[in-house]
Amino acid sequence: MNPVEIEEAVSRIAEAPFNPGEFPFEFLQAFGNRDVTIKRLRKDNRSDIPGAVLQRNNIHLAVCSEGQVAQTLNLLRESPKTQSAKARFLLATDGVTFEAEDRTEDEHITDVFTHLADRFGFFLPLAGITTVQKIKNGSVVTGRRGSRSCAPPSAGYSCDRPVRSDPQYKPGTCCAEPCGPAPPERAPAMHQDQPANRHPSPAPAIAGIL
Repeated sequence: MNPVEIEEAVSRIAEAPFNPGEFPFEFLQAFGNRDVTIKRLRKDNRSDIPGAVLQRNNIHLAVCSEGQVAQTLNLLRESPKTQSAKARFLLATDGVTFEAEDRTEDEHITDVFTHLADRFGFFLPLAGITTVQKIKNGSVVTGRRGSRSCAPPSAGYSCDRPVRSDPQYKPGTCCAEPCGPAPPERAPAMHQDQPANRHPSPAPAIAGIL
């Protein structure tokens, strides 16, 4: 799945009525986990925390009672299973708010549950996508939301020419057109020499010639 598809899938989860029993599996599916993987996790869940699901090398996530998000995240953090499974992400939610942690990058986020899609970039490594700060802090072009986030114009140079302050974008994308060859420079206009006067005017008569 690409970031656009992931954002749309997470948006559907955030906008639908919260389903505590299905949320962990819906969340994992939103990031590209196949049905066979979800089926295996349902049958062989190695988490040691009630209401939690553990996916090795990826995430330990839990659904908790309302108002217990911070305490549940701390349980995930201290869980021996989190350590042994080398889970990168921790996520706890009660359907009202959520808190998450990236143990590799040592980053932490907290927000209301309905804003989950706005934070989807934080979890992109679950889909094997390396994130950059611009994606983490914004959204991408989507056919559903129509939002757009592009890198601001740079003051640097590209293709040995200054970058345009208002770059042209390909239709339907937020990607700038590839930098093509520089337009040929026009030679400065030359002033054409006036042709020599082949018939010079006669010298003026000098008054008083004897």
